[in-house]
Amino acid sequence: MEPGLKKYIDELNVNPPFSAVVQNVLFKLIAGGNFQVKDVAEEIGISPRTLQRWLGKEGTTFKKELGKVQKVLSLNLLQDATMKTAEVSFLVGFTDVTSFYKAFKKWTGKTVLTYRHEAIYRKNQFNSTN
Repeated sequence: MEPGLKKYIDELNVNPPFSAVVQNVLFKLIAGGNFQVKDVAEEIGISPRTLQRWLGKEGTTFKKELGKVQKVLSLNLLQDATMKTAEVSFLVGFTDVTSFYKAFKKWTGKTVLTYRHEAIYRKNQFNSTN
């Protein structure tokens, strides 16, 4: 019975994908400004090349995973009307606001201004129904 149980457990694939581990580390490191491949690899305890190889096995890259994290952080931070776009841009790891605008448009298909207006509208709709 033990070999069957081991096979069943292996098929469950309980461990998170490596890309999820990388994203989790990126969420922690991005605020500190040290979120290059070498920084993430060091935090995990592997070499940068191993990190890239393991992501490659999942069909992704470090750049793609970084973009996913930056997108999630941006979407959340931009809902705060008191934060300037330049602040959000810096907080998610961009040194140039223009690059942030381009990345945001690529991620969402919307401009930052359009996204913010929609977020304000949704918030007002939610508040008016309660």
